[in-house]
Amino acid sequence: MTTQHLKVAAPCRRPPDTCTHISGIAIDPHGNVWFTDSLNATVGYLTPSKGVVKIQPLNDPNAHPHDGLVVQSNGTVWFTTQYGSQIPSDPVLGPVLVMWPIGTLS
Repeated sequence: MTTQHLKVAAPCRRPPDTCTHISGIAIDPHGNVWFTDSLNATVGYLTPSKGVVKIQPLNDPNAHPHDGLVVQSNGTVWFTTQYGSQIPSDPVLGPVLVMWPIGTLS
C-alpha cells in the first residue's frame, strides 16, 4: 500500500506563524473531504479522485474555525468558529455556527 500526502494548507495569513491546524474533517456525499484550518482562518475540501484542493479564506482573518464541521446529505456544510464574526456588521466575537451552502466555494 502506498501512502499519498497532499498539501491542503493555504498561504499563511498570519506570518510568521506556521498557520496550519487542519481539523473538523468530514466527507460529503460526493466523496470530497471537507476540513477547517483553524490557524489560517480557512475552510476547504479535497477531491481525492482528482487530487484537487479548494480553499476559501473566511471573511475575518481572526476567525478560528475548528473541530465542529459536518456536511448534510444535501451538501450544506456547517462549522463552528471562534474569535471572529462571519458577518461584517455583526459585533459577535464567537463562537458562531456557520452554514456554508453547496456551490458557494469556488
